[in-house]
Amino acid sequence: MAAAGSGHLGALLRFFYSLLFPGLTVCGVLCICLVIVLWIIRQHLQRKKKSVSTSKNEKDQMVVAFFHPYCNAGGGGERVLWCALRALQKRYPEAVYVVYTGDVNVSGQQILEGAFRRFNIRLVHPVQFVFLRKRYLVEDGRYPHFTLLGQSLGSILLGWEALMQCVPDVYIDSMGYAFTLPLFKYIGGCRVASYVHYPTISTDMLSVVKNQNTGFNNAAFITKNPLLSRAKLIYYYLFAFIYGLVGSCSDAVMVNSSWTLNHILSLWKVGHCTSIVYPPCDVQTFLDIPLHEKKMTSGQLLVSIGQFRPEKNHPLQIRAFAKLLGIVECMAAGTIILAHNSGGPKLDIVIPHEGHITGFLAESEEGYADAMAHILSLSAEKRLQIRKNARASVSRFSDQEFEVSFLSSVEKLFK
Repeated sequence: MAAAGSGHLGALLRFFYSLLFPGLTVCGVLCICLVIVLWIIRQHLQRKKKSVSTSKNEKDQMVVAFFHPYCNAGGGGERVLWCALRALQKRYPEAVYVVYTGDVNVSGQQILEGAFRRFNIRLVHPVQFVFLRKRYLVEDGRYPHFTLLGQSLGSILLGWEALMQCVPDVYIDSMGYAFTLPLFKYIGGCRVASYVHYPTISTDMLSVVKNQNTGFNNAAFITKNPLLSRAKLIYYYLFAFIYGLVGSCSDAVMVNSSWTLNHILSLWKVGHCTSIVYPPCDVQTFLDIPLHEKKMTSGQLLVSIGQFRPEKNHPLQIRAFAKLLGIVECMAAGTIILAHNSGGPKLDIVIPHEGHITGFLAESEEGYADAMAHILSLSAEKRLQIRKNARASVSRFSDQEFEVSFLSSVEKLFK
């Protein structure tokens, strides 16, 4: 009887569902349940946000949070973080500032001291640190296969840990974890912004796989197998589509170069709120060093600077020097820039200033060798003029220019 009653009850419920929601499926019911659960979570987080943003005098304060799991790393991305915080604290001193970090082995005070020691940046107001225990979820070594997908899904879980500890009013992803944007916008109810140093996936990466070229993101065994190449291309296109969806959630997008801008515009398609904000460099320290027409010491000094990342192609530099040997017979004076003919150097950095040369670009072994030979053969006067041109062009990368551009980009989030 009980079983029969249950069956009749189930039939009756299905009948009422069919009357109220024609064509409703099990998936539809699950979706509605999910929406209800997310709505309940959002309401809980909104109440939590109010409790976090209330100051001692019971006055509500805006909470601004940066998602930067590696804030103590000491690289260029971290300089962007501290300069952005300094700029916002000057403009909006009454706000509460929070940094989500996975650097659990140091204290907040040690992180701030490290920022001052490395970048000579000291914040004028306090910063609260939210320490995340699950940073291992975004480490590439954890995902030997499907690395992009693994890290992106891991960032969602890491973002959830951050959101559960502090719900901000304004959320800024300053490390490139775009998959956290919809989490904070739609679940946390935040206004969200992102500073993109390098797109997680780019149209260049898609081209490498599509053309079956071997590269840092495309192993040789895949390029030799048409089936694997096709499967990876589908995977990349699907990932790029999802990456575009999550990125489009951002209310303000800042990119570090024209190269990054082109890729983000192609993938995220939010040109109305996307702008270039060049990363800040402490150029004044170098501008204070006087230039000399004559070289003070004999011989040549060549310095190679670059991050140790696969796409930087350090072996190319070694092979280029090998091509250059038995012809290095010229005297060099001063520092002349020779950079790879791609990305930021090509589009933003080593570009003419008022019609004058600021440096040189190359991309092949022969090209690098020829460029180095040409640089070493220049007269001291010509080298000095190129160095002066380069100095005159770097003001757009100063801390002051960064602050103006950054504040202009995020201003609407604070209205």
